[in-house]
Amino acid sequence: MVHCHYFNQSWEIRHQIAVGVIKGLEYLHFGCKTKILHYNLKPTNIMLDGEFEPRLADCGLAHLMPNLGRAVSGCIAQECFQNYRYTEKSDIFSFGIILGVLLTGRDPMDPFFEEASYGGSLGHWLHHLQHAGEVQEALDKTILRGY
Repeated sequence: MVHCHYFNQSWEIRHQIAVGVIKGLEYLHFGCKTKILHYNLKPTNIMLDGEFEPRLADCGLAHLMPNLGRAVSGCIAQECFQNYRYTEKSDIFSFGIILGVLLTGRDPMDPFFEEASYGGSLGHWLHHLQHAGEVQEALDKTILRGY
């Protein structure tokens, strides 16, 4: 489980993780003979090796129809629940949530988001802070050390 490894890492390591994840998605979407959609990209499905190089895990759903009605990772685009249609753009939405986790150090399933009055998700919280001109409040303070 990689989620706990995101926290207390430098910006350089978090950047390396983000770049590795998007390269993995690029390979699945464009490098394979047949396009593969991940369907279940979330922090706990990103494994890190000893050098913090990410590996995408749990691609098993890519071979099955996803049961999106039961998905609760906090990383799946809402339109997937509404029309049960999942595309490569849905994987990119999930990657955006991964970026949010890397930048904020917050778990997308944190009860904090459910209790919030602005929508109840990491994405809605970031959107709210952006419109309030307070984006810097979202940043994990540990990545600001040394800057």
